[in-house]
Amino acid sequence: HHQERAGEAHRAHAARRARADPQRLGPRRRRPDLVSRRARDPPLPQVVQALVNTVDLEMELPAALAAVRVHHQWRPDVLLTEASMPKAEQEELKARGHSLKIRNYMGATQAIRLNANGGFVAASEPRLVE
Repeated sequence: HHQERAGEAHRAHAARRARADPQRLGPRRRRPDLVSRRARDPPLPQVVQALVNTVDLEMELPAALAAVRVHHQWRPDVLLTEASMPKAEQEELKARGHSLKIRNYMGATQAIRLNANGGFVAASEPRLVE
């Protein structure tokens, strides 16, 4: 009986953690479709952008992680972006009144996604690969 109770406690704890983890995507009644974690600052833009790129823009996972990142935190009123953003887009943002701060890269993340066949697709941060 002790092992049964320990197993139940473990499953309940795992279920609470799954519900509390904001970086998982998918209905709570089944396993998540996508899990992403960050490794460097700024805190969450790369995770949010990976989710938007894969779910809303239907990008493949490696391309979603490789896409140019932007971040705005309200204060200071500065839009952070990566140097890989095309100059024309940078100029358009400036023309619209944005103050830009250009970084070589922003953050690092890894992600695993469940594919349609029930297998997994994994991608790692391309900015750190040399």
